[in-house]
Amino acid sequence: MLEKDAKQIAFEKLSKIDNVRIISSDECKKLGFDPVFDLWEVVTEISVNEHLFPITIYLYFSTCFPAEIPKVYLSTETYNKVKYIPHVDNKKLVCTFDNEVIQVNQADPFGIINECINRAKSILLAGLHKVNLADFITEFKAYWEESYDNETKPKHIISLIDKLNEEDELKLVCLDKALKDYKYILHKDDKISLIFKDFLTEYGIKFKEVNAFQLHDFPLYEPPFNFSNRKILEIVSSYSNSQLEQFKLFINKNQYPKLIVTKKIINENNYIFGWFHRFLNTNKKGFRDGSISPLHVFNTFQANDYVERISTETFTPNRLENRTTGEIESQIINFAVAGLGSIGSNLLYFLNSFNLPSFRLIDDDFLKIENINRHFLGFSYINQFKTLALKNFLKTSNPIQDIQTKEISIIKVITDDPNFVNSCDYLFSCIGNFNIESWLFNAIGNKLIKIPVFFIWVEPYLVGGHCLYLHPNDPKIEKYFEDGLFVNNIISNNVYNSMEIQFTKREAGCQTTFIPYSSANVISFLSQLFPSICSLIESKTEKSTSFTWVGNIEKIKQLGVPISKFAENSNAGQLIQATL
Repeated sequence: MLEKDAKQIAFEKLSKIDNVRIISSDECKKLGFDPVFDLWEVVTEISVNEHLFPITIYLYFSTCFPAEIPKVYLSTETYNKVKYIPHVDNKKLVCTFDNEVIQVNQADPFGIINECINRAKSILLAGLHKVNLADFITEFKAYWEESYDNETKPKHIISLIDKLNEEDELKLVCLDKALKDYKYILHKDDKISLIFKDFLTEYGIKFKEVNAFQLHDFPLYEPPFNFSNRKILEIVSSYSNSQLEQFKLFINKNQYPKLIVTKKIINENNYIFGWFHRFLNTNKKGFRDGSISPLHVFNTFQANDYVERISTETFTPNRLENRTTGEIESQIINFAVAGLGSIGSNLLYFLNSFNLPSFRLIDDDFLKIENINRHFLGFSYINQFKTLALKNFLKTSNPIQDIQTKEISIIKVITDDPNFVNSCDYLFSCIGNFNIESWLFNAIGNKLIKIPVFFIWVEPYLVGGHCLYLHPNDPKIEKYFEDGLFVNNIISNNVYNSMEIQFTKREAGCQTTFIPYSSANVISFLSQLFPSICSLIESKTEKSTSFTWVGNIEKIKQLGVPISKFAENSNAGQLIQATL
């Protein structure tokens, strides 16, 4: 049904029940609504204590009606009679139904509107009869973040805290300049906060750090929440008497900003909130310098100053994981990645889909302009170490991610600082140089490398991609190679041994050889391989294995290159696990 027809049908039926009129564009503007959308005024009533209680509501339609229900607002007069009841915010919006989850009968537009009006009436009645006040608790965050009596909306600050405990000593990082609209970061001096502060320092973001005060009890949950200094002192004195002296000492410190933090448990989750007390001016006419304290000013001259409320945005691995998978993993996984070219850099994208993994990145090469067509990063990162460029990309996306780098070869890392790798859960070698990988094979056999290793490499034109998973408890490398060549190559090993066909290309000089293959093939290969990598990690298997991805065999056949017996009965796009 068309929007215009649906509204016409609904209007005619609703007019037989209540007084309805369509608001003009000019009046829409005066009422604070966008005149692009239709607005109806509905004058009706509800029964309160056996008396009729007149109300005026507005139905605000989107252009998607009847596929979307109209929003229901109260008139200013009606709102002032009922305000501060659950499910009605200070924009006068009545929270009737959620458009994201409700299913409507689009063939019955009047039924949709009538149901919205009846739901709004039920909410008003429940609020006026005070039978749904408990809903304030579950909706506390929404009401705390409202503005009251023309005050500014509460500030949002970053919290690096999952769960607030009474014994926690809290700190507040105050940035000189806002970082993506955030100027304050609440933390409790743990690993996450140290990583975040290292990020600020590394990127030249200036900050200072002050203490915050934790108030253990905050009993109020009904709005309005526009509190003065006097009201806050009354709350602390009445409900948190055990902390009263500590609170006074904190107020009396000449330290700003002065943040009070507390919490509520909502749906089994910690919600951390609080407020700033404004600067307390102790320089008063008629008083000697230093003769009056901040606490005295707090109680007298500035007792009527309103606090500046804050709401927190939790920024932790657990919160991010819960918002993606709906679950919280107990442990962050640690990856070492050696070789950050076209394979390693794109693999990093897949590995980063784990719950905020930590990375140890190893590569001694720079990102050159000729690399960017199949590298994960682009032009803005050229002439930087690949390790540092990828770290910058990841840290810009998520400052609390633990990322360390080494701009040297993997051989030197294992020789001089083996714990850099062995402190991780897995090593990924994406170097594609058999001589270096042979050294790593020996390092596994000699127990220099003590963690499982994924070796990932590709054949020319990416006709095949390979992954060899070697566990230190099952390091039987010899069964995967014959005369230095992988036993499950797609191109016949006779071709590699003969050296008659040159697969590498060269632009100029002896340092610019490369193997041709496209970025699309890299992504296809890694997309197919990644589920198997995940399976090995999740199962924590100690048995070594390998996988081969079959690429564009027809391409290599067109070049007159024979394929191996292993690949003769394989299909393009197939991922085959070895049975050796």
